[in-house]
Amino acid sequence: YKELQKKITKCAIWLQEQEIKPDDIISVCTHNQINAFVSCLAASYINAIFNPWDENMNL
Repeated sequence: YKELQKKITKCAIWLQEQEIKPDDIISVCTHNQINAFVSCLAASYINAIFNPWDENMNL
């Protein structure tokens, strides 16, 4: 869990460096993997909104 927390914190800091602010929407299109969960928790950590996209969905 410690390694996961490090990844989440690093991602949250990076998001803030990209000027992501609370209530901004972060959309992610990726496979269902641990890194997608990291970005989800990092967004939550900075009070941003996480919007996952399914890459297999046809619009």
